[in-house]
Amino acid sequence: MANAETDFSKRLEHIAARRGSMKHGIQYQVKEDGTVVATQRRSRTRFPIGSLLTLIVGGLVFKAFLFMSLGEATYNQRVSILENGTPVEVVGAFVMKADPATLWIVEQVESLLP
Repeated sequence: MANAETDFSKRLEHIAARRGSMKHGIQYQVKEDGTVVATQRRSRTRFPIGSLLTLIVGGLVFKAFLFMSLGEATYNQRVSILENGTPVEVVGAFVMKADPATLWIVEQVESLLP
């Protein structure tokens, strides 16, 4: 009798664990013998490419407006000061250098302004 109760409780634990793993979705499959088996749906973690592009474009626009407000000479002087600093400042200088995309944005915005 005690053996039957432990087998039953083990089966209940197995069912509960399997049900918990399937809380994100169930996919039904028909096996070769005709039985229908429920398996958990694989969750696909996607890379947030839209958020990354928004971050990059926002950074480029920020650099362009900073370049416009400071002027080319002052901007390049401040970036050169960063190049001689700590390793974190060197990385910041590399990111903040006036690249062709930034200069193109500056040209486009200046053509729109009177």
